Amino acid sequence: MPWSQKDTRDTKKPNADESAFPVHFELVPGKLSARVYLHEIESQQGPVPCWSYVTDGLWAHGQKELIFTLRRDRGEEASDFPDAPLNFFAAVYGFAAQGQLVDAGDISQFGGADFLGYKSLAYIHPQSFKDLPVSSPALAAILLTEEELDAVREFGITRVMARLGQAYHYYPCPPWSDRTRSGLPLMRRMQESLLVRTQRIRAPGVRVRLEENQILLRLLPQAGPHLRSELGQVPSNVPLSLLTELDPRANGCLVWEPGQSGPVAITPPNSDGSRLTGCFMAFVPGQAEDGGQLFEDGFVMMLTDESWTTIRQALETGKAVSVPATKTGLSFSLEWIAEEYENPIDGLVYHAEGGWETYSP
Repeated sequence: MPWSQKDTRDTKKPNADESAFPVHFELVPGKLSARVYLHEIESQQGPVPCWSYVTDGLWAHGQKELIFTLRRDRGEEASDFPDAPLNFFAAVYGFAAQGQLVDAGDISQFGGADFLGYKSLAYIHPQSFKDLPVSSPALAAILLTEEELDAVREFGITRVMARLGQAYHYYPCPPWSDRTRSGLPLMRRMQESLLVRTQRIRAPGVRVRLEENQILLRLLPQAGPHLRSELGQVPSNVPLSLLTELDPRANGCLVWEPGQSGPVAITPPNSDGSRLTGCFMAFVPGQAEDGGQLFEDGFVMMLTDESWTTIRQALETGKAVSVPATKTGLSFSLEWIAEEYENPIDGLVYHAEGGWETYSP
């Protein structure tokens, strides 16, 4: 979504001391409003003072509500929060009214104008905070440098999130944007990555994690049409990588930068890292045996041509499939996650965005 900065409404601030928060703004009268919250986010490096901007009204047009959290710089008063995010929300409302929507993994660019010193931002799944009430489906937005933007385009948002999480010691990535941080040097040596040597597909709703010596690729129904379209353009004999989202059931995420001597992961506090999610799932056909492994910040499945044909068909038809390791390495399983559940008692159908999960005792 391209965007040019333009002030379209009155964002005159009231006298906002700490007791006045959250501060309410009417952005599109009767249709779109926003609240600015003053709060702190706990991190391993201590409390992070923040403002969080939260919309109310985008969902009426099918656009998920937006949360934008900005770190307060030293010396800034509570009432010093910038107007730029409020102007941006009004612009997003205009795009949404025209049917132009964004979702997790998408990006917005700001044309020739800087947005708080940056040129773009990315949308990710939000993290929950008790002091930020959001009633509708929502997205979080984080600022990106130009080099980070290039990395998102080439390698997907999860690789960038993981590197940010590693840099800030916050899993899976810091939910706040820091106007004074240095950009990550993601593209300078990323040509060493395996992903450069494979065809890459990014489809919404594709997740992967390692659990009990098995690579588990899980897909939401929305991934199906995109995969069918993209796979039709990829020859069956070339390596293919699916760029994946963060798996919400994971308790750790692989992270990679050139020069690492082995797998590295970031985890939330008190996690045993037993369910590691990855940033990609690669398939390499033409092998004598089947078997998977961790590689960089993702997973690679070495496959016979017969097994790769079976997996491709499952990706195109929405079927489940399992491929055990022939001798050594990790086994592989592909499953589709249902978003609709029909109650057998009353016949009502319930929708769960992100899919229904089944938990064993």
